[in-house]
Amino acid sequence: MDYRKQMQDDLQFVQGQMKAEASDMMHQRRSANYKPTIWKFDFLQSLTSQYDGEEYKMQAEKLKENVNCMFDVSVDQLAKLELIDSIRKLGLANLFKEEIEEALHRIASVKNKKAFIVEEDLHATALRFRILRQHGYKVSQAYRLMPNQIGLYLSPN
Repeated sequence: MDYRKQMQDDLQFVQGQMKAEASDMMHQRRSANYKPTIWKFDFLQSLTSQYDGEEYKMQAEKLKENVNCMFDVSVDQLAKLELIDSIRKLGLANLFKEEIEEALHRIASVKNKKAFIVEEDLHATALRFRILRQHGYKVSQAYRLMPNQIGLYLSPN
């Protein structure tokens, strides 16, 4: 019996040590020893850019007006969708939010709300489907394939 008691005491001792080591390991964090940054706040504030001038601000405003004119000039829905897609890919969608919403509202609001028949190719249909979905319009996934036509069903908001 003494032998069994000795074995149980040894086992409990080893288990206690393992638990203590595990808890020590959990509390220790490895350090990557990163060096402090050389970019101090005052240094960052002192930096200037050559593009801060008035001429660059005026040029940016002129370019914004040119894009607004592109929205007005393009009558074709595919051209508007490609313009919206390009603006989004360039990361400028927040600058033209109202124009994009207005153009998409016009595209989505068709007289015949039951079916939106697209007489263009698959590219135009896929682009319309993706952009309308990205901007929160409820467009069904049901397609109606007919000779020379691909139909896309729009559900009212």
